[in-house]
Amino acid sequence: MQNKPLQQWDAAAEAYEAEQQKSAYARCNFEIVARRFTALPGAKVLDAPCGGGRFSKYFSSVGAQVTGCDGSQQMLRHARQAAPGCRFDCTDLTKPLPYPNGEFELAI
Repeated sequence: MQNKPLQQWDAAAEAYEAEQQKSAYARCNFEIVARRFTALPGAKVLDAPCGGGRFSKYFSSVGAQVTGCDGSQQMLRHARQAAPGCRFDCTDLTKPLPYPNGEFELAI
């Protein structure tokens, strides 16, 4: 059985993603990341929580091998649509991540 916060994220995923598209704050954060990380050919990047995949898509576009993880199945659905070339895992982010230490060169 899914916990209450994840149920709420699943229920809010559509509205959250629509708001992110219009959000000046989200746009500013994205621009900061894009200025800082301009090329990452072959770098292994973890996007946690990945939400709708905005950063996963960006890091993939600059050459990174991206793994995104989130606890919300609905957010992962958005992420998979936004960044089909990335790997996405449903992960309980309240527990230790299921990845070996040192697997990623960058986590966002």
